[in-house]
Amino acid sequence: MKKYICWTNLLLVLLCFGCADLIDVVPENGTTYTNYFRTVQDAEALLNNLERSVVLSRYQEEFERYEDNIDPTDYRINFDPSSFEVGWSGYYSVIYNADLMIDNAHRFELSEEEYRPYLLQAYFAKADAYFCLARNWGKVPVTKGSTNFDKLAESSVEKVLQEVEKYGLLAMDLPVWTELPWKSKQYGSKGSVAALMAYLYAWWASVGERPEMWAKAEEYCTMIIENKVGTYELAADPETVCTEVMVRDSRESIWEILLCTEDNSLSFSRAGYVTFPVRRNARPDDNYSEWVIYKNTVNELYGQGDRRRDAYFWGLEADSVFLKYVDGKAIPYAGVCRQEGDSILKGYDYRKIKKAYCYKYRNAYYTYSDDTPIPYWGGLDQNVIKYRLADIMLLRAEARVRQGKENAVEDLNTIRERAYGNREHDYTSAEGDLQMAIFREREKELMYEDHYYYDVRRNGTEYVRSELPGLYPELSDQDIKDGALYLMINSINFEGNDLLRQNVFWNRRENELK
Repeated sequence: MKKYICWTNLLLVLLCFGCADLIDVVPENGTTYTNYFRTVQDAEALLNNLERSVVLSRYQEEFERYEDNIDPTDYRINFDPSSFEVGWSGYYSVIYNADLMIDNAHRFELSEEEYRPYLLQAYFAKADAYFCLARNWGKVPVTKGSTNFDKLAESSVEKVLQEVEKYGLLAMDLPVWTELPWKSKQYGSKGSVAALMAYLYAWWASVGERPEMWAKAEEYCTMIIENKVGTYELAADPETVCTEVMVRDSRESIWEILLCTEDNSLSFSRAGYVTFPVRRNARPDDNYSEWVIYKNTVNELYGQGDRRRDAYFWGLEADSVFLKYVDGKAIPYAGVCRQEGDSILKGYDYRKIKKAYCYKYRNAYYTYSDDTPIPYWGGLDQNVIKYRLADIMLLRAEARVRQGKENAVEDLNTIRERAYGNREHDYTSAEGDLQMAIFREREKELMYEDHYYYDVRRNGTEYVRSELPGLYPELSDQDIKDGALYLMINSINFEGNDLLRQNVFWNRRENELK
């Protein structure tokens, strides 16, 4: 099944402003601004501002959408420039705030030991922002610090990846997560930097055509798996992945993006899949959401006995789905039929509904009203898990198979053992290509976690043409070389900067559609 990949700009500019631990730094003027670079409290304020910019950059982030009901003529899979012109300002805001801390380190009336934890956080944030830019746009400007506002042309992909490596290596001096002064996994730690470096080298090895980097990707994955950069542990089963890992601060989680619930509009990209039963006031039928994955697709993807199927999706075997009124609240049920005497609020024949209900993200919050027992949907009360141990194990498997190593199957089989609860589904040569088997396992394990598109790209042009929909299979090698798989530079970025150039593919595509 080809997945529908959509690049989207999320304009949620007010999110998390109410969170008390993420405050702003607003100087009165350029002279007094230097007064902020003195005390521990000033350093803390700058770090909080940096962390808020990291949060907000993720609300402008690209994400993939799994859809079975996609219109084949849809402009979002047919390279219409209007759907690929996404802004990069959120990432450059992170870089600016990081540079502000780096460039002014000498001003603080603190010892190097006192200020160093803040400096290391800035290195990590800057490395991550450049990695996002490199994966999404390829050639982008590399800035020259917080005080230089000269016009800049794009640097090569190689140069941008070198910036990621430079600041990532500096950030490797961070302590493990449990030794951080800030008890939130949004802050960089030795483990989260190692995860970033593993993905950097895997991307560099494949898309950057530097295959020798696969060994480095494997090395950093191994640091995490062998607990050399922190203590991480796989959750017991897929159900625990949903109820603990995908929420926050689990033993499996490595790096998270903080979310808060003070604003009822709070959400994030995965919430687009969340309908009934998590959203109890949502209609269970196929027409409620345009982001639909069908039950038969789920059943084809997840093999018999794969416990992820029933953990990630709700009520797949039910004949009917309904809400029951229990103790003054609406409770979702799935079953063969409704029991006689039940107080049913809503009921639907699930045999007539094609879509599967996403249940991977279910830690919702609601507002209850005296007027109705059906609650008002508030959003998801859980963080965005960017890296976790399972994805790092499968990335190591990928790095190993790309080096021709036979032990690539070890991590694949470990993830399958958790998925099935036994070792009866270990990989055998009868399954065919091991690289494809690892790719499919990542697809199943990391469903809805924004890895799929990047996984396709790392695996090469054959995967792009076989796994992506619309015009992707028709892209020529030259189209891909010219930048078809990157985002366009947003037109607003050209204002006042005549050194920028649109990449060759998108410049040509715009002219074709005029």
